[in-house]
Amino acid sequence: MIILHPQQQLIRDLVEDHGDDPVRITTIVNRFAKIQRYDNRRERDEKRLQGFQQVGQLIKGCLLERHGTHKVRWVPMDNPRRRQLEQRWDELARSLPPPRLG
Repeated sequence: MIILHPQQQLIRDLVEDHGDDPVRITTIVNRFAKIQRYDNRRERDEKRLQGFQQVGQLIKGCLLERHGTHKVRWVPMDNPRRRQLEQRWDELARSLPPPRLG
């Protein structure tokens, strides 16, 4: 199971609303930015930039895959690249030392 940052979870939900069809990255980022109200354009542009950064992180983490240069879709769970990445994360989590309390 993958635990995502709340902003990444929101982007995931926006992408999954389109089903298996690829969706434009700018469409996802604009919807991501419209969720809040802003006092000025600068704040909205900063939120859009955060959206682009989160989409990039999801692509690097093999959770989103690109279609062409402008579209993405959610990677299915049975994708071999994604399974390999999840196995590496599980191995890393098991190899970490136990937390020291006290």
